[in-house]
Amino acid sequence: MKRFLALWLLVALACPVSLARAVELPKLRVAVMPYLLSVPTYYIMQNELDVKNGFKIEPSVYSTGVPMTEALGASLWDVGTGGPSAVFGIANFGAKVIANIDLCTGGTGAFIRKDSKIAQVKDKLGPGIYGDAETLRGATVLVPIGSLNHLNVLKWLEKAGLTPEDANFVQMDNYSAFQAFKAGQGDITAFSPPLTYTAVDEGWINGAGCDDLGMYIWDPLLANPRTLDARMPEIVKYVKLMYEVFDMFMADPELFAEWSVKWQAANGATVRIENARLEVQARPFVTTEMARTMPVGETIYDMAVFFNQIGTLEDEGLAKIRPNLTDVVIRKVFGN
Repeated sequence: MKRFLALWLLVALACPVSLARAVELPKLRVAVMPYLLSVPTYYIMQNELDVKNGFKIEPSVYSTGVPMTEALGASLWDVGTGGPSAVFGIANFGAKVIANIDLCTGGTGAFIRKDSKIAQVKDKLGPGIYGDAETLRGATVLVPIGSLNHLNVLKWLEKAGLTPEDANFVQMDNYSAFQAFKAGQGDITAFSPPLTYTAVDEGWINGAGCDDLGMYIWDPLLANPRTLDARMPEIVKYVKLMYEVFDMFMADPELFAEWSVKWQAANGATVRIENARLEVQARPFVTTEMARTMPVGETIYDMAVFFNQIGTLEDEGLAKIRPNLTDVVIRKVFGN
């Protein structure tokens, strides 16, 4: 027995990661989406940084933030990289915003065709913005409902003095909307990078992007309120790793581009590496230095106010937002 234990110890010292795999590591269920904000999680998993730090990520992929938010209602994940639909995850299921990820509004666009009547009016609503109340009213919009792209179009309508009821919204995920719009369906569709660059390649016109409309929102990392305390050790390790990867990607955009292409391919999409480079420039990650002083989730509240103003979020839901923005994880990550 002593000889066996000695041999086991020698193997353990030589192969700590291999033995870590053999031992049942604590699991962290992470919800991700096939976009920029989840590339760092993919990098962590593929390089086994989670295993090397004593836990194991169990990912679940959602096409947009809407089904991801619905899955939170069934407590199917512990943390998730969210977008604008995080507002409804907070309001409906008490999700906690625990960290900032990236500038989600950067490089977005709501697209129209060159022969659209909307394209015939420019700068009336502001520099670089197309359309007006007359040309936008009654437009059919292909967009993931509750997403940033949906919000982009809503803000555009508001700029023209219109309400959500003045357009016809059709629920489609981004890639389905892209193909449908290419086939001649709808009057408006909206994307975030890297699809915005592909839309430009198609010759479509960006009628109004979030930048044009003065919207600057940071994607949040959400936590399941039912598992936050129990999974706190793994969550703190995960967030620390994320910021380390954010720093790497911002210091080396080429590294991000390579991994973004891999992540998109893993989800059945093809992205040109030059578009991936443009994306991280338009939608930078929060660096460690920024995270130390940046208020957690503050722009999520701003977004919630907008949803409340247009009637898609009740006053009761709005009142739940601020109490669920917490820096408890960030303070543990940075030892504050």
